[in-house]
Amino acid sequence: MSLETSPTARPRVIYATIYPPNPEGRAETFVTRELLREYAAEERGFDLSVVIASAHPASLAAAEKVLAEFPAVPARLIHLETEHAGIRPEEISFCKEKLPERLMAEEFDYLLFMDADVWTPISQVAGWIAIIGGETRRRFVKVKYCLRDKLASPHDTLGAYFHHKALLEETRYWEKIFPRDAHGRRRGAPDCVLHNYLEGGGCRKIVPERLMTYHFTNADDAQVYQHGQLYSLVGARAGVASGEARREALEP
Repeated sequence: MSLETSPTARPRVIYATIYPPNPEGRAETFVTRELLREYAAEERGFDLSVVIASAHPASLAAAEKVLAEFPAVPARLIHLETEHAGIRPEEISFCKEKLPERLMAEEFDYLLFMDADVWTPISQVAGWIAIIGGETRRRFVKVKYCLRDKLASPHDTLGAYFHHKALLEETRYWEKIFPRDAHGRRRGAPDCVLHNYLEGGGCRKIVPERLMTYHFTNADDAQVYQHGQLYSLVGARAGVASGEARREALEP
């Protein structure tokens, strides 16, 4: 599969993510499928394409099965071959460094990066494009997400973010956010280092007001988040067992 340049003037958005080992055993394939199902359900005003990278060929095979369900959505699978495969967090750091570099060669306007177990309503993207406005080189959206069992979001991490390609071109952040110590080991969590690098470089962070995004650990937990409302975890899990998810909208 390969990405194609959009023939229209509509904004072109790439959804990019990185698959770990065994994405079907947690929630990664579930999240990808749900995001694409929402996008395909109605007109969104932008063109979405998908890039899924992984250090594990078997994970890319699992991703390909999901993407085959949505043949109208252009997609690319990227194998990031590394000696660090299976060694966390080295594998994560390596992939998060190499993926933005590879994305520079793609044709797109906006990048939506999310860890593969983080799901956001695709309906929010149009609003983020409007918020960035003409400040494409200096603004980015920090997509805050609810951690499992917590109605809170990490403060200084970027496990999910959205920005224009111009910001990627100007900062070339993959070259700068993974410093190494004297022994060649990477220093710092990549999400935190990226967050602090962009803020320290004068980029303006925009944070959505509501917790509209959820970090999943399995498909059952995904039932707590539907239609833009965050449900009670206890109630939702009971609902999964009974077949009825109890809706309780919670303010951030």
